[in-house]
Amino acid sequence: MRKYLAEMIGTMVLVLMGCGSAVFAGNAAAEVGAGVGTLGVALAFGLAVVAMAYTIGGVSGCHINPAITLGVWLSGRMTNKDAIMYMIFQIIGAIIGSLILTLLVSTGGHGGPTLSGSNTFDPGETAQAFVAEAVFTFIFVLVVLGTTDEKKGPETWRDLPSVCRWY
Repeated sequence: MRKYLAEMIGTMVLVLMGCGSAVFAGNAAAEVGAGVGTLGVALAFGLAVVAMAYTIGGVSGCHINPAITLGVWLSGRMTNKDAIMYMIFQIIGAIIGSLILTLLVSTGGHGGPTLSGSNTFDPGETAQAFVAEAVFTFIFVLVVLGTTDEKKGPETWRDLPSVCRWY
């Protein structure tokens, strides 16, 4: 079950960060300032994948996309049950990421864009700021804990002398 939940969270992060940057890079970006543009959206997708690879790669392999799972299954590297469960949990994760984006876009006084990242928020944006802070803090802590775990983290962490580690 742990690997399925990891895939769900990984897919949620990919949708939230990648699609979220695309949502806020669109027409709505003019409301709060310059958007991230095409390069920013590409970087958001890429960095979300890298962060999740380091965070959940040791748990599930970090497919975070049903297309990857399908390819792994077709190549014979995964059982039928695991492939189906991965895809189900990835779809659930994508839906959760989309729902969080919907909450962020549908609340607030700017018709979608959030100002909660600028260390302040307007009186009508309390719910938007709370959702953004809660979700992104969860992701931040998850990535730090997942990438610095001696047993499940990346190989390079286990090879570093203890004085070089952050914990």
